Amino acid sequence: MKNARQNEAPERTTVPEGKRDAELAALLRTAGPRPLPPAEDKEIVKAAALAQWQWTVRLERRRKRFRQGAMVLAAAAALAFVAFQPVVRSVLGFGAAESLGTVELAWGRVLAGSGPEATALVAGSELLAGGVVETEAEMEPASRAVLQLAGGSTLRLDAGSRLRLLGGQNLALDRGALYVDSGPDGAAVEIHTPFGEVRDIGTRFEVRLEDEGALRVRVRDGEVELRHGSETHRAGAGEEMVQQAGGSLRRSRIEAYSPVWAWVGEALPPFRIEGRTLDEFLTWASHEGGWELRYSTPELRSEASRAQLFGSVEGLTLDQALSAMLAGSALTFQLERGVLLVDRAP
Repeated sequence: MKNARQNEAPERTTVPEGKRDAELAALLRTAGPRPLPPAEDKEIVKAAALAQWQWTVRLERRRKRFRQGAMVLAAAAALAFVAFQPVVRSVLGFGAAESLGTVELAWGRVLAGSGPEATALVAGSELLAGGVVETEAEMEPASRAVLQLAGGSTLRLDAGSRLRLLGGQNLALDRGALYVDSGPDGAAVEIHTPFGEVRDIGTRFEVRLEDEGALRVRVRDGEVELRHGSETHRAGAGEEMVQQAGGSLRRSRIEAYSPVWAWVGEALPPFRIEGRTLDEFLTWASHEGGWELRYSTPELRSEASRAQLFGSVEGLTLDQALSAMLAGSALTFQLERGVLLVDRAP
């Protein structure tokens, strides 16, 4: 208890405010006036105060000039950045070119550009305006590519081809062959060649530069337009036009299931079969092959419409995909004069 009380803080006594003021006044009267500092001390204080004031003013002016200078530099830097941005974009390629689409599939050696600076293109590679896509001529397996344009059209590039991406839906074929499937909603594609311009009007067609110096345009369905100089020629489904270097044009008939389309069936765009029905797959295969799909009986079509598919056909040719999908079923197929007939296996 004793130690506890010793550690306790002493009690404070409260003095009334009026009494405290009176005591303070009496104390000041007793002390008398404060002696003035020596004159030299006064001058020293004045000089020190003046120096401090001048230093403060100079510091504030410097700060102000610094803030103004910083603002000017920031503005100049912003202007320089804006002005320099196009140069940076041009040199480094950031946003310099319009994105036209992507590479869906590539077989063999598919290149972006030519010569030693060419780089390999693979599935998922972006296609930029001003770019070049090349496939090699002599290679096993054949060098081919499937390109998906942002406008909705699908392109297939045959072996030994060179395609320039001009921008938008404009392309230039320097050699080889290009197959275009614009689909029902794809934007019209225009292809520039040394023999004229080919434009689709909702169709599937092939543009091929022949080695002997001619342009061959084959139309699988829909319609295309060929402009050569001041002349314009049109071709519909099942037609072929051959534009000679001398200016003459030759026409002939070609079937949608002709063997000349075989390379197209070896460069198929992806078809994801998971969750799809057998009838959907056979309808797609018939479209790709230029065939008419028929079932031996209505009941068989109904069964195919209910049969669910699993797995993948990516990387297979059209014939391989057909065989793979029907191998595990009790069905068989045969092709005859453009008809894909599906029947029960014996």
